[in-house]
Amino acid sequence: MLIELPPLATVQEYDVAIEVLDAFSDGLGRYCRLYSQVGLMHAKSWIPIPPSPSGCLTRGKATLLPLDDDRFDHLLMNFTRDLDQPVTTLFSKWWCPIEGVHAQTAALIEQIESIPLRRLVGDALLHPHTVRAFWSSPASKAHHHAYPGGLALHSLEVATMAASANLLTAYDRDLAIAFALLHDYGKVWCYANPNGIDSRTHERIGRQKLGPLLAILHAEAPDIGAALEDLLGGKRASRHGPYPLAIGRVVKAFDQMSCEMAMRPRLRQPTQYIEDDDDIKF
Repeated sequence: MLIELPPLATVQEYDVAIEVLDAFSDGLGRYCRLYSQVGLMHAKSWIPIPPSPSGCLTRGKATLLPLDDDRFDHLLMNFTRDLDQPVTTLFSKWWCPIEGVHAQTAALIEQIESIPLRRLVGDALLHPHTVRAFWSSPASKAHHHAYPGGLALHSLEVATMAASANLLTAYDRDLAIAFALLHDYGKVWCYANPNGIDSRTHERIGRQKLGPLLAILHAEAPDIGAALEDLLGGKRASRHGPYPLAIGRVVKAFDQMSCEMAMRPRLRQPTQYIEDDDDIKF
């Protein structure tokens, strides 16, 4: 089978997160979705793609040749895996309908000092199910942030306030950002599911979906892994100590603040998120 190349086609390199789909029925290559700052690209490839240990999209640098094909934008010629590829080079403005949310979320993730924790949060938002759904889902059906992009905006608001709180140690600040960005992670499965999963179970679902990532974090950084899992478990999770950890109370307070702010009439349907530079005190 011949591949039609456009005139004067030139090789290009992109930072991408790859989703490898099933092989073609004729056995000639595989179809890949490539997520990057420029948006979603469709590629065909014959080269092996090393999987991500977490089961999420594989980050790295792709060498692509443009194709003149109705089905594929590019031919994937080479791929170098980089598990710590910054998400600032991967998140696209096309994912979220609210301007600026993707870039500010990526910047917050890259501020996490713990490399294993930073990797977990990035991978969580590069999960095949959440890579687009997280950014387009509402945070609730009829209460706060109940519009496309509301979940991402609400998570960013809470994380921004938590990261700006005074007197936090680097350890607590890392946990605060991670917990804030992922505290409603399970809602993706609640609101994107046509069967309508009860959103009151979102904490349990979120921790379940994050299980493989948490297992890796436990192996690499046991203390921070145990702390994050405890925070994500919610009030109903079995635990030996009280709930929540101190940083959990801080994040939950900002969670409530974000909900209350969203119920003000002028904030119910945002078109752009503008970050407040003032430090939050607690």
